[in-house]
Amino acid sequence: MNHKTAFVNLLMFGVLVFPSCKKASTPDPLAQLPAASHNGANTLGCLVNGKAFVVNVGQANWNHPLGVSFGAISNGSWYISGNLSPEYLQISFDGNSNSKRIGTYMLGNNSATQGSYSNPQNGMAILGNTEFTTNSTLTGAITIDYFENNIASGTFNFDAANDSGVVVHITNGRYDMKVL
Repeated sequence: MNHKTAFVNLLMFGVLVFPSCKKASTPDPLAQLPAASHNGANTLGCLVNGKAFVVNVGQANWNHPLGVSFGAISNGSWYISGNLSPEYLQISFDGNSNSKRIGTYMLGNNSATQGSYSNPQNGMAILGNTEFTTNSTLTGAITIDYFENNIASGTFNFDAANDSGVVVHITNGRYDMKVL
């Protein structure tokens, strides 16, 4: 076999083999979120600008801040949070002095009803202040659709901005937590 024939054979091999090679697919961000459940799994997940943010490392407390938590603040207000350090998401909402009320609570610019997200990594630091919060024009909602046996679960979404006006979109949020 001469060099020209070997080259043609190699070229034909490449034409037949390389089209069958497929580029590795990127995982669907929605598929990465925890399943919607009502069993106290201590999970929280959402999409942050289309990228998965998933916390499933257990219940957070002061000694072990990584994880998820759902607890009372005061005067009927509650919070949920997910901490991956340094990435952090928290929602505070007014439970109308009825801590077990199933329903939807609007998030805005009141500290008792607010969504916030922080991530000094992944390029957020170059966008200015890395703390993003809801305000009077960028709002959202949290829904409690289950609250029994010290378990709270539901959904959330919100848009939030930093001091520079850069907006982050929190969508498809879900949580399933043991109540503190």
